[in-house]
Amino acid sequence: EKALIRWLAKHASDAIFVSCTQSNADALRMYKAGAHYVVQRDGLAMRAAREILVGTVASVGDCSQLVAAGQSHRRNLAKLRAEDGLKFQYETGY
Repeated sequence: EKALIRWLAKHASDAIFVSCTQSNADALRMYKAGAHYVVQRDGLAMRAAREILVGTVASVGDCSQLVAAGQSHRRNLAKLRAEDGLKFQYETGY
């Protein structure tokens, strides 16, 4: 990614460079290298979890539907792994 940032700068590109990292330290390194915005996986996961929890409480009034939602999520992940292992790996990072 850093090489791509250097290439964009060398060629005076107007492209906006977005990077993805797994840690605060990596994010700072990418910003220092010239990235315009850095997405952090853990931050996205926490934001998504908060939205799920708040949405469930707001629509149902409590967290009673989380068990059913978790079971559905588990089934969907198992199905994805069985049907499309490459997509499963790409989406989960494993």
